[in-house]
Amino acid sequence: MMNTGRGDQQSQMVQRVIARFDFNASEPEELSFHRGDVIEVLGQEDENWWRGRISSTGSTGLFPANYVDTLPPIMPNAAHRPAN
Repeated sequence: MMNTGRGDQQSQMVQRVIARFDFNASEPEELSFHRGDVIEVLGQEDENWWRGRISSTGSTGLFPANYVDTLPPIMPNAAHRPAN
């Protein structure tokens, strides 16, 4: 059986979201963020609370899924590739 690599490529895609509103954490494991922050989704605890990392600061924690909009996924190293 031949491996085309497509499954591996999809699993390496980074899901990102952008904050629609400010969110102030009320618990230590929650992630505070500001409207416009880009968050890399690390996991979905349930349909309402996701785990993520703010791209600009590296802060991680849980955040409410209804405070964000989905961005197109990217490859992990896409931002570091030189322009053609």
